[in-house]
Amino acid sequence: MKYLKKILCLCLAMLLTLLAACTAKLETASVEPAPETVDAAPEPAPEPAEPAPEPEIENEEVSDDDMLTPILGDGSEYVSDGLKLTVPDEYSPLVQIGMGTSLFGNEEIFSAREIASVEAGEKLHPGEDWGDGFLFSIARVSEEELHRLLCGYLNNERPFARDADGNYYICYYPSDVRLVREDMENLANSPDLEQWSALNEWAATVPAQFVEDNEGLESWDYSYSDVGMYLNRIAYFGDETEYSLFCDFTEYTPKGDEGAKYARQILENVKFESCGAEETPDGEYQVISFPQENARIFFYKGGEYAAVDYGGDYSTLYRISAPSAGYCLDVLAEWAEALEG
Repeated sequence: MKYLKKILCLCLAMLLTLLAACTAKLETASVEPAPETVDAAPEPAPEPAEPAPEPEIENEEVSDDDMLTPILGDGSEYVSDGLKLTVPDEYSPLVQIGMGTSLFGNEEIFSAREIASVEAGEKLHPGEDWGDGFLFSIARVSEEELHRLLCGYLNNERPFARDADGNYYICYYPSDVRLVREDMENLANSPDLEQWSALNEWAATVPAQFVEDNEGLESWDYSYSDVGMYLNRIAYFGDETEYSLFCDFTEYTPKGDEGAKYARQILENVKFESCGAEETPDGEYQVISFPQENARIFFYKGGEYAAVDYGGDYSTLYRISAPSAGYCLDVLAEWAEALEG
């Protein structure tokens, strides 16, 4: 019995020790905070790829908003495509010089507009370009483009120069007044009107100054006339032009470029100056007729005159300046003889 009691006491002590250990573990588990959750480290960002090289752009189209920057601090000189435009110092703050305008479709090098009119136009019709403040633009065209231009009616286009590469330069002027102000009713005696007049007077001098400023250009003065317009059609676009030659009551119908040589001979050596109908000479004449347009050119035998008649009461008389008296008539006679063959 004695040993049995000892064994029971020992088992009871071991049981109490075990229970105390479990209790301590449970208390520790309830007191310690749960471990923090650690996010996985982000993967490093990839190295940025090198940007693709920008494509080279040739002959980039130029919008009306592409204004040129003056090469001088006072804003008096501008350069475009190797050519220089000079703006007088007193006008440079008043105009914006650009590389072209949507009003014309040629290879324009410069355009000039009055800033005050541009700003007024933007307020009156936002987002629309009505050509407000347009003073002039300068364009370069090929010889073929020039001839095509001279085959039509010139309004305010002025060919004025050419270069060694066979290009021609044209100054375009507006066909109507482009002065714009928000209050157009009170312009009669305003400084704005005086400013506009001064800018237009300067614009008229630009072609001569442009030739002077740019080496390699030479003045090329073309005397426009309706006679020249029709002769240009024969000289350069004979395949597209229907016409007949009447010499000494005989009609000739040239084809293709059969008349080109003779038309150019007149164009290159003769100037036609418009004059009053009261100078019309009496007597006979030789005629070039353009039936599709109901137009005829009369070269008078009785004097140095030519007229373009459109039928009815509309005709224009021109005084001839030529190397010799009867020059045009001699060329027409040579032409008729060649057609008789």
